[in-house]
Amino acid sequence: MTAGRPTKYDPAFCEQVSLYLSKEKDKRFEHKLQVNLPTIENFSTFLGVALSSIYKWAQEHKDFSESLELIKIEQKKRLLNSGLSGDYNSTIAKLILSANHGLAEKSQVDSNVKASVKMGEIKIGDEPLKFDVGGDSEPNSNASEATEHSPEATTDNPQE
Repeated sequence: MTAGRPTKYDPAFCEQVSLYLSKEKDKRFEHKLQVNLPTIENFSTFLGVALSSIYKWAQEHKDFSESLELIKIEQKKRLLNSGLSGDYNSTIAKLILSANHGLAEKSQVDSNVKASVKMGEIKIGDEPLKFDVGGDSEPNSNASEATEHSPEATTDNPQE
């Protein structure tokens, strides 16, 4: 047993999470929304204890850790719903969701796609996409003439 100050932890703090969440609501004033997003930091202020104590208790008491998850779940739910509805700034909602909840924008890039470009033709894979390089309004009208007379079309390319 370590010497030092006795802990201020009280199992009743688990029930305080519900009380905190019931009070931590957004308020609308005329045309402006005052956002009161629930956070672990604000919960520590609500209890009147240091944030470090909250994190220490969460490690030591499984029931308290599970109660804190309710704050995170409520925060995520509000950010998603209010961010999508436009009540919250979507950029800020996206930032907090990324930082606190592991949600991130993803894009998929396929680096195995073979593409080539010749004057008047773009090829993606084995499928050619023809287009008019002469600027005519008719699709493919005189496109072959424009490519036949262009300097690029007269180069000797063994792949053609």
